[in-house]
Amino acid sequence: MLHYNENTLKKVEALYKSLGYQVRNGKGAFNTGCCLLEKKKVIVVNSFHSVEAKILALVDLLPEMQPDTNLLNEEQRKLLEQLQPKQ
Repeated sequence: MLHYNENTLKKVEALYKSLGYQVRNGKGAFNTGCCLLEKKKVIVVNSFHSVEAKILALVDLLPEMQPDTNLLNEEQRKLLEQLQPKQ
């Protein structure tokens, strides 16, 4: 069971950082998303969204990332397994 709180958000952001992505918080009228900016992997999260919405947006981006689990520690691998949809 995934808890939607600040601690979980920090873990998900740390997971992305380990995968080589920079997670930024920004204010504005935009949806959370990911882009490749001059070969830099950047994910921008809307600061106005709730913690739950931020976590869900980051989880929704995971399938596009094709994460290399070799870059992750054991705790992050378990979190990634929990976040990815069962196939």
